[in-house]
Amino acid sequence: MDTSSSEMGRAILFGMGAGVAGALALSVVLRVLVSLPSVRLLELVIVGGGMAAIGYLVGESVRYGSGKKIDRRLKYVAAGGVFTGWVATAIFLPLLFSVGSEFITGPAGIAGLIIAFYVATYRVRI
Repeated sequence: MDTSSSEMGRAILFGMGAGVAGALALSVVLRVLVSLPSVRLLELVIVGGGMAAIGYLVGESVRYGSGKKIDRRLKYVAAGGVFTGWVATAIFLPLLFSVGSEFITGPAGIAGLIIAFYVATYRVRI
């Protein structure tokens, strides 16, 4: 059940769009939580959970965009959507909210990125 070129294009658009939309939502959540004094203690949980949510959103979007087809290439599309979301979050935080992007580029963000890769590619598994 290979995907056609139009289904692959739609899957790419859905994945990238979901990555950017998830990044915007995660940026808003991080901005709200930065003002709390105990956010440093829960940084790994918050960022990891947020990135896992982006991974789930991207994986389901790619799966839906492809017409729920089974194709090995969709895993790469999902991983690209997650990476787009991670980069967009690192851009949105300082640009929109004047908050440093150390939440995303630090150890918690890298761990969250790995979790998000796994979740997204699992959603479009073969």
